Amino acid sequence: MKKGSIPFLLYFIALFLLVVPLQRVVGKELPGKGRKEGPVRLYLEGNIVDFNYIRRNISFVDFVNDPNAADVHVIVKKRTTGSGGANYSMAFYSVMFDQIGDFTLNCNTYPSQTWNEVRNVFLRTLKMGVMPFVNEATGAESVNIKGNKKDTAFADTKPLVDPWHNWVFRVQGNGGLSMEERKKNFDYSFSGRASKVTEEWRVRNNINYSSHIREYKKTVETDTSTYDETVRTENIYKGFSSSVVRSLSDRWSFGGFFNLYSSTYRNIKYSYSLKPAVEYNFFPWDEADKRTFTVAYYAGGETVGYNEKTIFDKTKEWLWKHTLAVDFEMVQPWGGIEARVRGNQYLEMPEKYSLQFNTGINFRVAKGLSVNFGFNAESIHDQLYLPLGDISDEDLLLNTRKLPTSFEISSGIGLRYQFGSIFNSVVNTRL
Repeated sequence: MKKGSIPFLLYFIALFLLVVPLQRVVGKELPGKGRKEGPVRLYLEGNIVDFNYIRRNISFVDFVNDPNAADVHVIVKKRTTGSGGANYSMAFYSVMFDQIGDFTLNCNTYPSQTWNEVRNVFLRTLKMGVMPFVNEATGAESVNIKGNKKDTAFADTKPLVDPWHNWVFRVQGNGGLSMEERKKNFDYSFSGRASKVTEEWRVRNNINYSSHIREYKKTVETDTSTYDETVRTENIYKGFSSSVVRSLSDRWSFGGFFNLYSSTYRNIKYSYSLKPAVEYNFFPWDEADKRTFTVAYYAGGETVGYNEKTIFDKTKEWLWKHTLAVDFEMVQPWGGIEARVRGNQYLEMPEKYSLQFNTGINFRVAKGLSVNFGFNAESIHDQLYLPLGDISDEDLLLNTRKLPTSFEISSGIGLRYQFGSIFNSVVNTRL
């Protein structure tokens, strides 16, 4: 085995040994307790749509801010749908009502809907999920339910015909300007997307263009005069990507990925690649709102041309590259874990590789006390694009080019402790 392959393999073996035990920790770690008098106590967390609006319109439960004091724990997870809208998955955990059991409800929102319509869809779904617990605790007579004839008259509704055949298109443009006496920044970008998502297929096409302009005036002194000189740089990125992914089963997927881009920041005049890929999920995909553990492998060729001659004396080259990606995510009442590892390696130059590791943990330690931790690290040994020549002061000051480095690291940790009243049903938005 070649020298460069050893750290590449050891990194993934270490991740596998770490993640496999974690994925078994899927039970709820919430203490049981005796039923108290009064309304159902509800703890709601995750991707909540307008929490104040929710509390105003569900007055028959008590919202609490401590999961250990809750009768019902609801975790909301948001995923983007094929139409560009959102799917909200609400996982209901029966902390108190064991006879009901855990279940999940889903609702979809669409890009054409207003914010008021989105939060009403979210509200109706949450009410439906809460009702079995309310009925068990206080009886159905404590709540007045009104039906919506328009929404429930499905018998007379004809099957919908989609003239776009599940295709969704989006264009977007952004621009920004900031100025000082001796400095000016101007950014603008454009992006377009065409995608089609069905149960069997996922097709995505994206086009992107961005420009970042930096100008500053520096004072130049000579023996005879002093004057201001304007330094101007522009970083431009152009990219197009296309992918087609086929669902083979509830765990296996297969696809192809095409990518074309140029970047002045990375000294890339052009780069285009074609890579087939295969992916396996250790859990069925219908459990993706709670947990995923995927392994994906990509391999293919890449042609690269450079704006300036590189440190390896290249102006263009053909490369074979493969990628192994491991993703793990789990959301539970006690918190959540995300861990991602991605390794890239050039087949003809195994010593040229990069390894990326990203993780985030949110853990509820005790009543009122939670800790969150994030760590990102990258081992970089594949900067084939670095140009020859020295790095100027302007490059450093304006960040116009990628600098040589063997690693990048960032991390963060946070603690939160809350005590006092556990009830938060009152809404007051006055100043």
